[in-house]
Amino acid sequence: MAQAATKRFLQLGGGAIFFTGASASVKGYHLSAPFAMGKFALRGLAQSIARELAPKNIHVAHFVIDGAIRSADRQHPVDNPDSTLDPDA
Repeated sequence: MAQAATKRFLQLGGGAIFFTGASASVKGYHLSAPFAMGKFALRGLAQSIARELAPKNIHVAHFVIDGAIRSADRQHPVDNPDSTLDPDA
């Protein structure tokens, strides 16, 4: 995704690429090594390409969003409606 977006933004003269991560991108948790590895790697990618692409007017950001995002496949439990995050919020 980052490569395709970069090619397009170079043609356009700039743009922004946003990555979403989790707290696992800064701290590993018990029994979550595979998830943490992926999130650490994503954060490292974002940091690296941010420095590479900034001179080309392409801005890169990594956001930590902690929580399950509500979707058609993941409805919030009736007994705990605040347990998922509203994607529109």
